[in-house]
Amino acid sequence: MKRHTSESGAVLVQVAIAILVLTALSTFVIDHGVMWVSRAQAQNAADSGALAGATARSFDETADPPANNGKAFFSAQGAALANTVWNAAPTVQVSWACPTGVAGACARVDVFRNGEFGSTPLPTIFGRLLNISSQGIKATATARSIAGNATNCMRPFAIPDKWIERRAPADQYQRWQKVGNTVVQLDPYDEYDPPSANSAGSGYRLPDDFGTQVTLKDGNPNSNNDAITPGWFLPVDLPNGNGGYTSGGSNFRAAIGTCRPRPAT
Repeated sequence: MKRHTSESGAVLVQVAIAILVLTALSTFVIDHGVMWVSRAQAQNAADSGALAGATARSFDETADPPANNGKAFFSAQGAALANTVWNAAPTVQVSWACPTGVAGACARVDVFRNGEFGSTPLPTIFGRLLNISSQGIKATATARSIAGNATNCMRPFAIPDKWIERRAPADQYQRWQKVGNTVVQLDPYDEYDPPSANSAGSGYRLPDDFGTQVTLKDGNPNSNNDAITPGWFLPVDLPNGNGGYTSGGSNFRAAIGTCRPRPAT
C-alpha cells in the first residue's frame, strides 16, 4: 500500500503560534507601558493636589476640617485636575483624614482612572486582541500642614521684602535722607509694613507673589551710591550649632550648594 505525505500548510501553524506570541508580547510591552506612564502621571496629580490642599489649609482656610466647597478643597482638586492622566482628566476625591498614627491637619487626594467613582479606565491597544478592553490605575497622596519655624536648608542671602512705593525712583527704597549729621525722614517716603499676627504686611505673600522670580545682585547698604533695590542682597552668616556663626568664603559657598547640618530659626 502506497502512502502519500505532504508538508503543505505546516508553516501556517507556526505563523499562528508566532502571531499569538507576538500579540501577547506587544500587549505586555505597549499596554503595560501605558499603565506605567499613567501611574506616574496619576501620582504626580495626587502629590500636587495634596500639597496644594495642605498649603491652603495653612494660609487660606484654617477651619478644621475645611468645608467641602472651600478654598482648601478647590485648591487640592484644581491642582490635581491640572495634571492629566493619559491625555484625560482623572476623577479626583479630596478628604481631610490623616493616615493612621499621624495627627494634625492633613489633605488627602485620591486619583482614579480605573472605572471607580465615574472615572474613565485606561485604554488598551493590543490587549483587545486578547479580549482585554481596558486597564486601570489609581494613586493617593497625603500632605500634612504643620507650623514650622526652622530649616536646615536656609540659603545665606538677606533679601529685602517688598515695600509700598511712594517716592521716585520706583525701583529704590527711599525713606531716610542724611542732612549734615542728622538722618531725617523723607516726605513722602516708601513704606514697609512687616507681617504680623493680624496682617500680611506689605511684603511678598501668597498667592499673589507665588512663583515671582528675583534676580540676585550684590549690594552694600553702607554705600551712598548703592540704594536698596529689587534683588539687592547681602551675605548672611548662618548658625553653626555651637552658639556662633559660620564665616568665610568656603562656608558661604557650602551654604549655597548644600544644606547645613544645623537648623536655623
